[in-house]
Amino acid sequence: IAVGLFEKYDDKKMQKLEENERFLDRTESVMVDYLLKITAKDISITDNRLATEIMHSVSDFEKIGDYCGNLALEAELHREQNVTFSTAGQREFSYVTEAVRTIIGMTVQAYQEENPIIAARVEPLEETVGLMEETLKDKHIERLQSGTCSTKSGISFVEVLNDMDRIAS
Repeated sequence: IAVGLFEKYDDKKMQKLEENERFLDRTESVMVDYLLKITAKDISITDNRLATEIMHSVSDFEKIGDYCGNLALEAELHREQNVTFSTAGQREFSYVTEAVRTIIGMTVQAYQEENPIIAARVEPLEETVGLMEETLKDKHIERLQSGTCSTKSGISFVEVLNDMDRIAS
């Protein structure tokens, strides 16, 4: 939803994203409280590890929701201030977006299938997104220096890249 708001801003989609974020916040709070109660009991080491893993996963999804909220606010600023990324910036944003979608898809698949082989393929992709972020920031600075990109869109582009990198990690 957050990425789509850059392409075409829609108040209903923004409301849906905000609703999803509130749900993630509530879910994290309830699940962590519940899992803490479970781990306080006399349970097996295996069950304790599983509960801890679930707590970390829930927290990770909540953080992703926060970063998506940041992206949505950037998209809203674009609409309000009539800011757009250059053609090159839009293309680069789509590359990062696709890489992050791949990482999330593989992570969820590895988790659902409890597949360590798929999980092991995620980390190199995370590193690639980090390298992409640095490379695209450098390219972006070149566009700023050449005047093919405005300062407002430039600041936004860097913020978006940072959020995408955080989602990927």
